[in-house]
Amino acid sequence: MRKKMLVATLMSLGLMLTLILAMSLSSAEVVADEDIVEDTLYEHMVAQFGQEFLENRNRAVAIAQEIEDSFPQNELGETIYPDDFGGLYLDSDGNLVILVVGSSSSFENFAYLDANVIIREVEFSHAEIRAMSSSIAEFFWYNWGREDSHPVADNITSVGFTSSENRVFVWLRDASEEQINLFKSTVIDSPMVSIEASPSGYSNDLVDAPFAPPAIKPQPPPHPPIRN
Repeated sequence: MRKKMLVATLMSLGLMLTLILAMSLSSAEVVADEDIVEDTLYEHMVAQFGQEFLENRNRAVAIAQEIEDSFPQNELGETIYPDDFGGLYLDSDGNLVILVVGSSSSFENFAYLDANVIIREVEFSHAEIRAMSSSIAEFFWYNWGREDSHPVADNITSVGFTSSENRVFVWLRDASEEQINLFKSTVIDSPMVSIEASPSGYSNDLVDAPFAPPAIKPQPPPHPPIRN
């Protein structure tokens, strides 16, 4: 009886060791596969962008993160951007460009972290750009899907902002002079906003909405368009 129990125990231990060994080998294979994929991807990126660009980009991203982390947050966890901060972007060489409003800025200290950091003066702050973009987006969402939607909102296909140009952009399906003037008189007329024709085939229909709609569409905000 004891002999049978010993054999059964040894068989169970053997099975467990086999399973553990198989799982270890499987994990090692997964790690090896991930390493191969990562190395292959990096090689493709080097071939496409160049080693210097990637090295510049890695340094730029680290400095950009340091700048972002230096900003305070409000009680909702939202970042409070300083008035003299215009934004960040990478140039064609992978270098970090720090946008500032005004000739002197506290962000110049970050430039000493890397000789390739570029300080560029712009007209509008990042906070102003974001606020303007959000206001126009709210005008779109206020009208989106409504039977009595404003024709100007129906003509909008996309709203956003680009840090490199320090501008808010608005794409219109019909970007004729008449429609551009109608947008300016109805929504906003500002040098901060660049109004352009939508790329061919771009639409603000439900399938192609410029802002991904939530699963359940919220009620429109209780306010009229920006300008009556």
